[in-house]
Amino acid sequence: VTNEGINVPTAREIKAKSGRITNRLAVLPFVNMSDEKGFEYFSDGLTEEVINGLTKMERLDVTSRTSAFAYKGRNVDIRTIGEEL
Repeated sequence: VTNEGINVPTAREIKAKSGRITNRLAVLPFVNMSDEKGFEYFSDGLTEEVINGLTKMERLDVTSRTSAFAYKGRNVDIRTIGEEL
């Protein structure tokens, strides 16, 4: 999947169309720092709960779980992630 041909509107374009700027954020996957690999479900579940809770807030656009979890286990600069999402 690539983003070729996708037009991502700027904050100015969004404000012009809606009269307000929506805040946007991504919750990146929490890391299981325990020695137990079996607890991976807990860190994933915690990440999902935070995402689900934030999606209920008005004027807050939260990146989907699928998009955020694409970075799980990857060592990517946070600025790069911000640009890509």
